[in-house]
Amino acid sequence: MKHEAMIYHSVTATRLGPPSVLQIVENDLRAPGPKEARIRVLAASVSRPDVTVRRGEALYTGTPLGQKVPFTPGYAVIGDVEAVGVEVTGVSA
Repeated sequence: MKHEAMIYHSVTATRLGPPSVLQIVENDLRAPGPKEARIRVLAASVSRPDVTVRRGEALYTGTPLGQKVPFTPGYAVIGDVEAVGVEVTGVSA
């Protein structure tokens, strides 16, 4: 039996710039690492820092030269813990 890869979609900034740089991207879903948790995101907020980073105006983020691209804005999320790594003993907000 052939196993199909599991995928998820994200809104990703493919380069820095205006809102048009945001694209829906298909990604491979991987198992969480030993100290990671995977969350099924139900809602995510996009805040002012996400916008300034996307524009390339917030050079304090990412690397000394600015935000690495591609990147997915919206790190404040609500969701369900779907899987945890082998070393995870608990998850809290």
